[in-house]
Amino acid sequence: SLVFSENFDGPWSDGAPAGWTKVYTNGATDWIPYEGGVVGHPSSLNGTTNALFYDFTWGPETWLISPAIDFGEYTGTATMTFWYACERWYSDQDEFSVYSRPSAADPWQELMYVNTSSAWTQASLPIVNPSSAFQIAFRAYAGFGYGVCIEDVAIVGSTPSSPPSVVSPSSVNVDVGAACLGGMIAGTNGA
Repeated sequence: SLVFSENFDGPWSDGAPAGWTKVYTNGATDWIPYEGGVVGHPSSLNGTTNALFYDFTWGPETWLISPAIDFGEYTGTATMTFWYACERWYSDQDEFSVYSRPSAADPWQELMYVNTSSAWTQASLPIVNPSSAFQIAFRAYAGFGYGVCIEDVAIVGSTPSSPPSVVSPSSVNVDVGAACLGGMIAGTNGA
């Protein structure tokens, strides 16, 4: 079942989509809503806006952090999919990482790192420790490329599987002697 989705077409304020937050780790470059990458590298994935991080210099780095995601009953197997693009400008390349954590009190765990040129590509990542306050984050680093584009984030989860039934030894009643004797008699009858 779909637990969370973001297409970046809704309202933005202060460098982030509604409900998301941004954290500068170097410089003060915001993520913005944009159609594709800088000067159409690449063009829009589906004709609407995506999240874009770019700066025509080297070094700025900003995190885009999701609101708390409540998995509710869907804390079994979970997967996040999203589209990304990160095209090179000559030899200059931006880069980005994807992170998750069970709650704001937990450390971030890196799920993916991209530092190679790519047109729109879909990623599918397993989610570990889904919870009632789960978060994802995209960390982008400007390396004078055409920008980091993120689009159509979706997280799906399933209910945990029921544990297998366990049979207690006291509920099994087998007459071992009769079973063995029956096998021996059956074996000797054919001789």
